[in-house]
Amino acid sequence: MFNYFAASRAALRALILRDLAVLKKNFAAFVARTVIQPFLLVFVFLYVFPLIGQGVGGGARSGDGQFQLGSCLGQVRCRGPGGCSKRR
Repeated sequence: MFNYFAASRAALRALILRDLAVLKKNFAAFVARTVIQPFLLVFVFLYVFPLIGQGVGGGARSGDGQFQLGSCLGQVRCRGPGGCSKRR
């Protein structure tokens, strides 16, 4: 009888050990990305979006928000399970 629980624990342990080995090699880059990412998020949402007319709360100019929402939903559909080429 195959023990799926033990096999999944062994696979999880191997993946975590692999990630830690890679992290040890690139620790400085990991820390830099971890520190910079929140600042870039705040910069984009509080400076860039209002500058181009996209408010944080969705305060877009007339018609712009609907186009962006549609294109975002289309990208999510194409990148989701099955992709765009698979028809149901």
